[in-house]
Amino acid sequence: RLQGQLTANSGEAIVPALIAGLGIARLPDFIVDRHIASGELVIILQDWAPAKIGLHLLTPPSPLRPARVEALIDFLAARLRDPNAGQA
Repeated sequence: RLQGQLTANSGEAIVPALIAGLGIARLPDFIVDRHIASGELVIILQDWAPAKIGLHLLTPPSPLRPARVEALIDFLAARLRDPNAGQA
């Protein structure tokens, strides 16, 4: 496991350091897409992909789930099924 000098619990906090040339990082597309499109960042390991992980969304059993919870579940299911969903 690699450990660097700079750590953060927010991908957005790492981006300025990357743009300044202070290192490399593995971040989600939604954080870096616009920086890649603008040329501020470049992909250096194009053919590499991290191992897939399982993700579980748990809610209490209830026949009356709030609409906002249903909307979040639907959004996450679509977004995580297709990583390009919602991108222009």
